Amino acid sequence: MISPNFSLLIKPAGPDCNARCAYCFYAVAAEQFAGGPHRMTVDVLRTVTRKMLRLGLPVSQFCWQGGEPTLMGLEWFQQAVNFQMQFGRSGQSVANALQTNGLLIDEAWAAFLVRYKFLVGVSLDGPAALHDVYRGGGTHARVMRAVGALRTAGVEFNILSVVNRANEGRGREVYRWLRDQGFDFLQFIPAVETDEHGRPRDFAPTPEGYGRFMCEVFDAWVEEGGPGKVYVRLFESVLSRLAGAPAGNCIMDKRCDHYLVVEHNGDVFPCDFFVRPDMRIGNIGESDLPELAAAAGATAFAAAKGVWPRECDACRFLSLCHGGCLKDRERAGGTFSSKAYLCPSYQIFYNHTYEWFARTVERVAARIARPSPPQPAAPGGRNAACPCGSGKKLKECRGKVR
Repeated sequence: MISPNFSLLIKPAGPDCNARCAYCFYAVAAEQFAGGPHRMTVDVLRTVTRKMLRLGLPVSQFCWQGGEPTLMGLEWFQQAVNFQMQFGRSGQSVANALQTNGLLIDEAWAAFLVRYKFLVGVSLDGPAALHDVYRGGGTHARVMRAVGALRTAGVEFNILSVVNRANEGRGREVYRWLRDQGFDFLQFIPAVETDEHGRPRDFAPTPEGYGRFMCEVFDAWVEEGGPGKVYVRLFESVLSRLAGAPAGNCIMDKRCDHYLVVEHNGDVFPCDFFVRPDMRIGNIGESDLPELAAAAGATAFAAAKGVWPRECDACRFLSLCHGGCLKDRERAGGTFSSKAYLCPSYQIFYNHTYEWFARTVERVAARIARPSPPQPAAPGGRNAACPCGSGKKLKECRGKVR
């Protein structure tokens, strides 16, 4: 079943990337796709867009990730927006989000992204000494130039920082550096990967390390003013959940069914941590999205989140994690019902923060609503002005760049 907040996570360049970060979980996806480079054709793009907009959701959310999606080039993304205009109905809302390493972002990209109101996530792990340990052999200066281009153009963006062995124990330092750069929309995700023997890779934080890192970030965040001052995704998600609102964070959900992944060739998977042959549920060219979401593989995966280890039943934080991410369960014990690798981290974090969140939630309940990605102008009727800014009618322009 397609939920109202359903989204598509689209990998137009597959696993291809121009950085090849040491901790990238998606690099292994290249093993199942022969040859390369991997690029989504215009025909697949057209099909994805048409079938997504046909659902008639409150907001049709297209999330562009990789690999590195900007390898597709500006012309390809302009075609993506054109298809959204072509297949969108009058009054239909569309949101685009782009996660990028920033290496190809320049003034032209920034102008495009602000024109169509893309929300951009930039991968940045803190100061150069920490960022460059695992990210592409020294890319910090180029990423900061990309940030400058986004700021100058007025693009809305947030920062995604990966918690790893190099910055473990330096949460306050990373947070303060990011804040000193003026970044106020932040998210921190752990790099948990294992080798062929099930052992954590060298870059992975320890089972307790992510929790301690986030405790340091939390303390610095509270000292600065907390909610309403700086948006930290995990903290806002906890407040939302305690207020009875959607957390907006799939790790906290009881089911894993809020999005599907579409690879460059149209193959569909239930999660981007599980893009592998045994988890393929179909192809967008052969099936519609409701059919794919209802496929046996998709429904089994969605339900697996609700089958947690028995010891979780006694945990007072169960409603905030529902046993943890399936990826972290499988990495830790080999099955979806194993105890999650990061369980010790979340125990540390919630024991440190829960009482504060419980006291604070009533005070901030009125403003609890996770910031929504900015939305491009909704496609209007055929005689409406084209949102590209050309001044022409939609039927005459279709958003062509001038």
